[in-house]
Amino acid sequence: MNFDNIFDKFKGYADIALDKMGKASKTAASKTENVVSRAKIRFSINEANDKIDEIYRLMGKELYERYLEGDMDDPVLSEQCEKIDGLNKDIEELNDELTDLRAVVKCQYCGVYNRIESTFCSKCGAKLAKDEEEVEAEAEVFDAEDEAFEVTED
Repeated sequence: MNFDNIFDKFKGYADIALDKMGKASKTAASKTENVVSRAKIRFSINEANDKIDEIYRLMGKELYERYLEGDMDDPVLSEQCEKIDGLNKDIEELNDELTDLRAVVKCQYCGVYNRIESTFCSKCGAKLAKDEEEVEAEAEVFDAEDEAFEVTED
């Protein structure tokens, strides 16, 4: 074999390899384009589902508001609204527990949370109601301060 034959065979193999690489890159590009197209479609589907969920949420809110106004004739929907009432009550009780743990007091008029040592609401100015334990604890503190004051007066 001479050098020209070897070179021609090598060139033939190189042409075949280049041809296969070209086809492979076209296939890869096509598959990538397909994946991107599917991702865009999935994104559009998710976007549409999100819009539907928002419409459902608004419809539910409107139905619940009608229930609160006494304008609900459907017993199935009324039952669901009653479940919402129960959950809202649970949430209110949990918020009250949080209030106790955070050392704040909730204004009974406007609902704003105030520091426990506050006497009046920072928003509406109403006198803050405190539970009996807090009143007793404050009375003990005042009594102790009075005793301490009396002792220092001597």
